[in-house]
Amino acid sequence: MTPILILGAGRMGGALIQGWRKAGAFAPADLILRDPHPTDLAAAVARDGARLNPPDAALAEARTVLLCVKPQLWRETAGEVASLLHPEAVIVSVAAGVQAADIAAAFGRQVARVMPTTAVAIGQGTTSIYAADPAARARAHALFSPVGT
Repeated sequence: MTPILILGAGRMGGALIQGWRKAGAFAPADLILRDPHPTDLAAAVARDGARLNPPDAALAEARTVLLCVKPQLWRETAGEVASLLHPEAVIVSVAAGVQAADIAAAFGRQVARVMPTTAVAIGQGTTSIYAADPAARARAHALFSPVGT
């Protein structure tokens, strides 16, 4: 399941990182953050040991990819990174309004679609999860259970 690549560490990606830190769910060294405009939180997590905007080759280490970009940017992001990912990486998407089948086609991998609330930052989030693949669903549950229900 780790390392976890977080594509987009803004509002939702940042809330998840905060929640995971609070819960002690994942070590900073297990996180790879990719964001063109990193927040102060992303920089702080990087100081704790996460990798912030590493070279492309590092993306292949991730076994879980959390797609947290704005919905209008997901295709561009997929085009930039899909070929760099490990063949067995599972995509977990929080991109609102984007169908799992479209994400699966763009990345060529199993996908879980999730709809969390920003209360994940304080460990009280509620997350809806959809995945046709049981392994992708289990991966999404493992990511979100430390930060709520």
